[in-house]
Amino acid sequence: MLNRWLCALLAASLLPLLPGCSFGMIYTGDEEGLERKAYPVPWDTSRQVSYLELGDPEAPIVLFVHGSPGAAASYVGYLHDPIPGHETIAVDRPGYGESRGPAVTSFEQQAAALAPLLEERHGRWPIVVGHSLGGPIACRLAADNPGRVGGLVIAGGALDPDLEDIRWYNRYIDTPLLELTVAEHLRISNQEILATEEQLRLLAPELGGIECPIVIVHGTRDSLVHYDNVDYMLKNFTRSQAVKLVTLYGEDHFLTREREQEIREAVLDLHDMLDEDGVLELP
Repeated sequence: MLNRWLCALLAASLLPLLPGCSFGMIYTGDEEGLERKAYPVPWDTSRQVSYLELGDPEAPIVLFVHGSPGAAASYVGYLHDPIPGHETIAVDRPGYGESRGPAVTSFEQQAAALAPLLEERHGRWPIVVGHSLGGPIACRLAADNPGRVGGLVIAGGALDPDLEDIRWYNRYIDTPLLELTVAEHLRISNQEILATEEQLRLLAPELGGIECPIVIVHGTRDSLVHYDNVDYMLKNFTRSQAVKLVTLYGEDHFLTREREQEIREAVLDLHDMLDEDGVLELP
């Protein structure tokens, strides 16, 4: 018992220093000039989903879904300088930022919370960019809303349940002591991480039903989400209209921040794949 409490204390002291999407720093930027909106969560109207948006309100949407932990303000670069021809929307997923409340570990519920943002404009449905844990949530969103997602960009996405690795500090954070000492967003992130393998196994049979085109962007030196996730995705996206892989050699995990140009190009690639009627146009 003493050893357990010592480990808990060590975890509490080290958590602010640990890198990565699980218990890493939430990178945020200046929200000045950005419009923040909110709407009720469909499955619990006592909660809300808060989001930032900027760009032409009549243009097709690019929707950014952050990892664990994360925040809408991580995408201010894309908001202040929207991808040409699109309006940018970035959400605080349930449990984070202004979307306050207990952790929501279910990918199905996370996706359902984002579904009201799937709005067709000029015959085009939103392109959804999911980073890290936002990748499988974006996939669940597409699987549960067929025909309402125009395309997916999966950046450093964790999809393969067999590659999920629960670290020692994940196991100790959910103790009474750490409940009092760890920041709320870290507690919520930990609950998500502990549930990820199970949620990925629930997601697995749905991947083959996703029909929209997909661009996978992944770094070969990703220290948090192994590059082998790419093989899993390529094997399981069996009905997608097209799957493109962008391998970033020597790159680590934080692609939406460190390799913004490639993410922007991936969105435009999806845009170019679709003809004026929103139907995939193959070469």
